[in-house]
Amino acid sequence: MEQVSIEVAEQDIERWLDGTKVMPSKREAAKADIEIMTEAIQDGLLVINDDLTITHKLLFPLEAVDELTYKSRLTVEEPKSRLRQFKSDDVHGMIHAYVATLAKQPLAIIGKLDRKDYRISTAIAGFFF
Repeated sequence: MEQVSIEVAEQDIERWLDGTKVMPSKREAAKADIEIMTEAIQDGLLVINDDLTITHKLLFPLEAVDELTYKSRLTVEEPKSRLRQFKSDDVHGMIHAYVATLAKQPLAIIGKLDRKDYRISTAIAGFFF
């Protein structure tokens, strides 16, 4: 994995936050998620692409998947079919559904992610609630 300087990682995150129009109040509330994403960029696990999608190289690849690519935008409708599979008060299920939707992967694949990879995924998904 290629190491990236903190300055470059922070610039990438700012470019993504600006491009996806994350408001200052959300940025403040999501400082921990921003830090997780910044560290993942530094470690070469996340790449912010020119189209603002995010490529996530898994620390623990699965049989069929060694990286995930997250969309930069979601409509209200996109996660609905996956959300229906969880109870309305199941926060973990909601996050799981959003990660699967953003990564365009089945829920079963996301459920097999290692906790370290899932931690990065949830940091990204948090910006879509």
